[in-house]
Amino acid sequence: MIESTRVGKFRQTVMFSATMPAAVERIAKTYLRRPIVVTIGTAGQAVDRIEQRIEMINDEGKKKTRLLDLLGGDEFAPPMIVFVNQKKGCDVLSKALEKLGVKIKSSVKLRLRL
Repeated sequence: MIESTRVGKFRQTVMFSATMPAAVERIAKTYLRRPIVVTIGTAGQAVDRIEQRIEMINDEGKKKTRLLDLLGGDEFAPPMIVFVNQKKGCDVLSKALEKLGVKIKSSVKLRLRL
């Protein structure tokens, strides 16, 4: 995500990213002067308290069933983060989960991502 603000007579550009691949970092350095990089944790590694799991499910019906199994089961404890690939998909999923009584917070904003 890139944000640009005016601080006095100077422009300030701020870039936020959960990941920073080398190619993106090179591009950023061409546009930024005296950049400050803040790294939290160890680059390239997940925090010990977070379990990451990817499940590839091609059947749309099975995706929702599996998600509901995960939400209702003992395999994981809240909070959980679920990623979807489109804003529309997030809207549809959040409404469906709310109807089932699942407490959610959907945070979708269209932003420029590198």
